[in-house]
Amino acid sequence: MKTTILSVFVIAASVMISCTGNLEKESNEPTVSTEHQVEMKRQAINPADDWGAGFEMNQAEVISGFSEIIKFSGQTSLIPDENSEMGLGVKFPGDQRKQMEFILNAIDDLLQKAGMERKNIIHITFYTTDMEGFLGNYDVYSNWIKEAKIRPTQSALGVNQLVSPEMKLEIEVTGAR
Repeated sequence: MKTTILSVFVIAASVMISCTGNLEKESNEPTVSTEHQVEMKRQAINPADDWGAGFEMNQAEVISGFSEIIKFSGQTSLIPDENSEMGLGVKFPGDQRKQMEFILNAIDDLLQKAGMERKNIIHITFYTTDMEGFLGNYDVYSNWIKEAKIRPTQSALGVNQLVSPEMKLEIEVTGAR
């Protein structure tokens, strides 16, 4: 089990970038393409009543004019912990609100390392062990994404358990530019 959780942590900490130029292995600085960069365009597709507006999401988006995609592994509140049997602990055990804040900050950090921003997010998937708690804390995400002035498509899935029973939330992100 130790190997499994450690593998999951390594996967969760990695970010896969598919693009015309790769990030150099020895540097956290993004490789800047010298090719002509086209501005990414987003066309919102929503039903007439646009009920998703209250959740800062579009029902669909047509995305064009991009040349790079970033695909995140599930971001969690796992942190290194020398004192635990697995070498990993959960930041803010059982506190979904604080876990969400922690994870969104980690997403900001990874986007920045890739030379991107929140406005580059095109889809987000939430996995939660407590949907009622997730919806009760949704304002954390809503306020965070509003700053980017976008409404990316999203999915929220209730799951039985995440890697640790103390984890309440995992977030996957896809971005483009």
